[in-house]
Amino acid sequence: MFPSLYVCTYNSRSIATRQRLTAFEEEIRNVKYDVIGIAETRLSGSKRVDLPSGYTIYQSGKPQGERTYAGVAFYMPSSLNKRVLGVVFVSDRIIELTLQLRGRRTLRLI
Repeated sequence: MFPSLYVCTYNSRSIATRQRLTAFEEEIRNVKYDVIGIAETRLSGSKRVDLPSGYTIYQSGKPQGERTYAGVAFYMPSSLNKRVLGVVFVSDRIIELTLQLRGRRTLRLI
């Protein structure tokens, strides 16, 4: 399926507000990527969020209501969701995403 898979990382210093998320999406507009691993999201909870922009965030943060300076996430086009075999929300500093590649090949991003 993927001739090349582009993965990059980004230290967001927060995407916890709509304004910060919009700024992040504008900033990465000229970057070639398939999946972005994001640090310091400051997002609460562990879940998948489908965005109106056509992208998905898999986020792992502290429980709702707790103050956080950490939080991690994967940001990718929603079209890749069918390739997600699993997500493990380990903590507000670790998340694991497994993608189906060609045939029996998989890629685990941590």
